[in-house]
Amino acid sequence: MKHAVGIFLVAVLFITGCGGSGTKKRESEVPGLPSLKPGPIITVATGSDDLAPDLRYPPAVALLGVSPEAKTTGDTIIVWTTGKTLQGAMYSGSTTKLSSMTLTSTPESDRLHLAPSVVAEKDGTFTVIWDNGNIVGQKFGGDGNPLGTLEVFSKTGAEPDVVLGKDGKIFISYIGNDRKIHLITKTKNQEKKDIVVGEDLTGKVGDKDKQLYFLPNIGVDDAGNILVVWQETPEARGSMAEAPNGYPNFATRIDPAGKVAEKDIRIDKAPPSRIGDFPAVFGLSSGWAVAWKDTNANEKTFGDGSGLRKDATELMKQVDSKLMLTFYNAKGEPTSPSVRVDTSGKVFTSPGIIQMENISQRTWRAALPGMARDRSGNIFVAWTDYRSGKPEVYGRLVNGTATQMGPEMKLGDGLNPQMSFDGKGFQAIWEAATVTPPLKAIYLRDLAIEP
Repeated sequence: MKHAVGIFLVAVLFITGCGGSGTKKRESEVPGLPSLKPGPIITVATGSDDLAPDLRYPPAVALLGVSPEAKTTGDTIIVWTTGKTLQGAMYSGSTTKLSSMTLTSTPESDRLHLAPSVVAEKDGTFTVIWDNGNIVGQKFGGDGNPLGTLEVFSKTGAEPDVVLGKDGKIFISYIGNDRKIHLITKTKNQEKKDIVVGEDLTGKVGDKDKQLYFLPNIGVDDAGNILVVWQETPEARGSMAEAPNGYPNFATRIDPAGKVAEKDIRIDKAPPSRIGDFPAVFGLSSGWAVAWKDTNANEKTFGDGSGLRKDATELMKQVDSKLMLTFYNAKGEPTSPSVRVDTSGKVFTSPGIIQMENISQRTWRAALPGMARDRSGNIFVAWTDYRSGKPEVYGRLVNGTATQMGPEMKLGDGLNPQMSFDGKGFQAIWEAATVTPPLKAIYLRDLAIEP
């Protein structure tokens, strides 16, 4: 992942409330799905200096003291990177700010702090994993004070993702400098194991500097089954045969004992004329939900020869990019046909240039949707959409069999959405930027389940 610090941009504070007089608007009237009541948009952080969020990476979110299917609420911990430091904020009830915290300061080596991911345990502690040149992690108390010392999980690697599994195990996926996708398992008694779950199967890729894989992410179901998904270049398979027009999505399934159960699971089933773009995975009670994009154009079509995208507004006029959702059982088998979630066809595609009020911002994870599930097994999916010519965050509720969907909801202006569920509703967290005044911001919005 590129480590250049982006231009500081501006955040627009769209404070959109649900209050006022009149009849309450229900955002879902679909039988069998709960109705969602959007709350006001809360500004978590804003700034124009070294404390401003780095828009290349999404904020990370976890709920302290609760499990995904919990019936009681817990405090929300939000973590983001400025590039040089990791910052955090804690909220109660998704609206009341309890504290702000600087989780890390710039170390003497002046290493960057990139791509944070966070998990929280039932005792109110949380662990942040990030890339500072190594794959490192630090455990914190609920007050934001570090517990113990910084832990180095791998001395090489980038793009980490972390989930908390059964019996308190921590699972970390990352791309190693060996150009392979790794999975680290850490148990409660501090035992660690690192295995390879994705690699160059041919051994024929001559360019040793070429990145073969992008943005691996990990999901674990309630039984402890693990799915690691990623996008890879056609060269990773030795030829263009798997994806003549683009970059295919693959996954590896790992059993609760930490053993590889199945490799080379092809996630997208896009026709040969289209691309299966970046996938994201979320663990269910049994199996996983995988969101991915079906896109009509590839990186080469819109690149400028340097690996950067051309102007995003012009690009999105030509791209037809649909957000798809597929459910898999614990054996890695699809349990339903893939369904389309968006209605715009302008879901943001591969990493590149995001255009915000005539300012271009390099971003990597805007292509990945955020997901969370409620205790009934419904999934709320949020994504970055470009239907208006600027990045906006949209979301939609889908039931656990992909047979019913609520209406699309515009959550706000911005990108990089992440989702959580606190027992009473969903929380959406995202970033935004504009030009005047020169600020960037992180927003939080509660989507309460109405009785």
